Amino acid sequence: MIHDAKNYPISQLLDVDANLIYVIPKYQREYSWNKKQWSVLFDDLLENDKGYFLGSIICINQNSDPLQTNRLELVDGQQRMATLSILLAAIFCILKEKRELLSEDQQIELINIKHRLILKKNASQHRLVLQVQNNNQNDYASKLASVGIGEASHNQNNAGNRRIYLAFSFFYNQLLALSNGGTQIEKIIEFYEKVLVAIIVKIDVNSHADAYTLFESLNNRGLPLTPIDMIKNKLFSTLESTSAGNRMDAFFQNWNEIITLIGDDSTNQERFLRQYYNAFRNELSEIYKVPIAKKTNLIDIYEKLIDNDPVVFIEQLFAAAKIYSYFLDPDSIPEDKKYQKPLLDLSRIQGAPSYILLLKLFRDQSLFGLCDDQLCKVINILVAFFVRRNITDNPSTRDLNQLFMGIVDRLTGATGADVVETILSTLKSVSSSDEVFIESLRGPIYEENSGATRFILCAVEEKPMTRETRKDLWQRNKKDYVWTIEHIFPQDPSITDKWVQTIADGDRTVAESVHQTHLHKLGNLTLSAYNANLGRLCLQEKRDKRDSEGRFIGYRNGLNLNEDLKDIQTWKAKDIDQRTERLIAAVASLFSFSRYEL
Repeated sequence: MIHDAKNYPISQLLDVDANLIYVIPKYQREYSWNKKQWSVLFDDLLENDKGYFLGSIICINQNSDPLQTNRLELVDGQQRMATLSILLAAIFCILKEKRELLSEDQQIELINIKHRLILKKNASQHRLVLQVQNNNQNDYASKLASVGIGEASHNQNNAGNRRIYLAFSFFYNQLLALSNGGTQIEKIIEFYEKVLVAIIVKIDVNSHADAYTLFESLNNRGLPLTPIDMIKNKLFSTLESTSAGNRMDAFFQNWNEIITLIGDDSTNQERFLRQYYNAFRNELSEIYKVPIAKKTNLIDIYEKLIDNDPVVFIEQLFAAAKIYSYFLDPDSIPEDKKYQKPLLDLSRIQGAPSYILLLKLFRDQSLFGLCDDQLCKVINILVAFFVRRNITDNPSTRDLNQLFMGIVDRLTGATGADVVETILSTLKSVSSSDEVFIESLRGPIYEENSGATRFILCAVEEKPMTRETRKDLWQRNKKDYVWTIEHIFPQDPSITDKWVQTIADGDRTVAESVHQTHLHKLGNLTLSAYNANLGRLCLQEKRDKRDSEGRFIGYRNGLNLNEDLKDIQTWKAKDIDQRTERLIAAVASLFSFSRYEL
């Protein structure tokens, strides 16, 4: 079934001299990665050692003529390969702009980058042929041509609002920021070299049937061995060889309690292990000194901690896991603790990087002289910080670990109000200004970060709620939220005639343009518990929709967010812009740092 399976560095998969192209099936699902996945890929390449493993791809190889261009059908891994290609195009663009600063060897490598994306023997042939869905293929060709890779291509209408162009802009800006600790060119070249030696497992099969069988096999092989499994094996092996070996049953119970506290999600487990070391590294570095725990050195760190004293290790890890369980499941916190709601908010706004700081504050609360009210204030400051960060993308994701480790260092000797002030002033100093925050809120924020957008809408709705009017906007039906984001002007690209009339007085070209520019703006969004019932309905039907018992389920459903929608007669770009500004004023007030200044 498998014709070939090997580890390849990116430099070989995209070999400059190879007469090889990867073709994504024409009607494969569209390119769907967004800022979250782009950021993870970029940061993983940046932060980890050379030779970082990026996963696998599956190709169908049906070539029979060795003289023809080798065409591999890329049936799994197309999102990753497309993203890597866009990243290389961004690297090429910046280095080309700074060509006069490049050495002779670097200028040669600049040409090589081009031929990793187009064939040497045929400048019109892209090495990666994208799918046609949502203009992916045309946008990719257009963007590459715009930076001097491949033949000139007609610029696609509204391409700047679609993912290929957005991905390029994201990587371009991230690369421009790589200047700390060296010149920008040096840092970009160093990063490019990491990209080239990153590893992908390339699996070649002979047919679509083989590819399907392989999918089934891979998906039914069970869970892989995780870091916490390996740490457990090391821990109990070491305990058995010490005088504590006669207490193995008690230690095993302690370990199971740790797993119960942090859960069986391998992502949460790994993050806990990294953040535990990073929160207490000033103490733990006496045992094993590394500046930061990351994926590639995690096992080595914990082997050293266990070797030092396995009994102390499991006791301290258990204490930290108990605290961490509050962050993962704030509902487990006793109701008399005031920080339950703030921790829920922090989890919902994707504030997990700050758990480094909170581990330290919760464990040493009495040493810091922090009352519960001050701890709540710190968590609320963190919520405001992450709302602003997740909307503006500043500071960068890759800087967050160092940021919170740095705050931990600055708190040495501080107590009470000084702890709160140090945290507030530090976060305020690294955050975007109010002006930048507000300008970012004017953009397509749902497209940029749907999770943060939902949090913002819920926060605006919850602000004026009373005990009598309170609704649980975070209620779930199984895994899905009951209350979800509703696009007033619908997302469906097949705009109905009624919506063409509503949004653009019957001009379909204008309606399509507004769909590209205004669809994901804050003013076009609200919350509904009946999103599926509203869908593509016309404006008046969405406004007046009732359920079978006669209750309003449309925009007259009683939400404060919908107060300015319950009587609307028209919905045009200017209406979206005006509502956007009204909501921005509420959001900017809710998440202003000035609310927490002494």
